[in-house]
Order: sequence, then C-alpha cells, then structure tokens
Amino acid sequence: MSVRPGMYSGGVRCVETLKQRCYVDIDTGCWHWKLAIRQGAPTVHVHMKDGTTSVMRGRRAASFLATGCALKEGHVAFAKLKCRSRDCVNPDHTQTGDRHALGAYLRASGRSKLGPHAIASLVEAARKRKDVKLSIEKAREIRLSADTQVALAKKYGVPQSRIYEIRSGKAWKETAPATSVFDWANRGAV
Repeated sequence: MSVRPGMYSGGVRCVETLKQRCYVDIDTGCWHWKLAIRQGAPTVHVHMKDGTTSVMRGRRAASFLATGCALKEGHVAFAKLKCRSRDCVNPDHTQTGDRHALGAYLRASGRSKLGPHAIASLVEAARKRKDVKLSIEKAREIRLSADTQVALAKKYGVPQSRIYEIRSGKAWKETAPATSVFDWANRGAV
C-alpha cells in the first residue's frame, strides 16, 4: 500500500496495516516507518476499538497492536538489543518494561548518554542550586550530631528520611577533591 501526500490514511487497525505503511528491511527484519516522525521517533495514529483514534509513539503502537492491550501504568516500549533503528516499528523488535528495565537496556546496549563524569557534574550542579535546603557543610553537621532524626529534620526543614539517607551515606556523600597528576609533583609525591 502506498500513501500519497494529502491522502487520508486513517488509523492503523492491525499489525498487518502497520507493516504495510513501512519499508521492510529483509536483512535486519526492521519495519522502517514511512509516515509521520516526531522528535526522531515514529508517530502512529492507532484506530481504537471504540472508534476513536489515538496517537502513539511507534514502538508503543506496535506493542499495543500486537498484544491488543495498552501498556501497564508507568511502563514504556523500547527496542530489543538486536534492533538499532529508531524508526523500526516491528513488534518482534519491541519490548516493554518499567523505567528501570529501560535504564538497564540503555546501559547494556551502550546507548546511555550519561557516564560517571556526567552524573557527577549533575550532582554537583544540583548541590549548587539556590533552592536546595541542605549543603555539604550541613550534611557534615547532621552526620556528627547526636540529635534524633526527627529533631534534625525539623531543624533543617527536610523529611526524616533525608536525615537517615545522609547518616547512612546514601545522600550528600563526601566527594574527593579533583586531583591531577600535575598536583602530585607539587606535593612531593613524584
């Protein structure tokens, strides 16, 4: 089926209709979406059972059409490791899961954009924001204080769980100052 510009194509009703609107790569098995692309991802108008049309991202639409049911609350649709194409809407190349599963997939595939240095700079930037109630100095005071968590939470205007996280080393960790091999010579280490 070819869709000419300006021709009404209606909503996609089934997986076969989805496939007809794609270029199928016989080498990889990818179904490359030929119609609307928004922010680098396919946009599919899916015809629902109640007669309405819903606009979905490509992989979510592929999953919906293949299973016949919507994704669970908080779940996302994303590519399987073998599929490297952003415009692929093949249901066999799609998996679903929560955001933790997506993060694990991104790390496993090497597609995660945030390395350790980027995360460290984001943490440092968050600590420097003006609306932050705590600072590294206040976190040190909390660690050294003999007061109860409840008293410290009231004193600093934060939840009691934040005090626990600071004392257990899960939040406001001490970071080592940035060093360089050039600093070693100045300290006499070389």
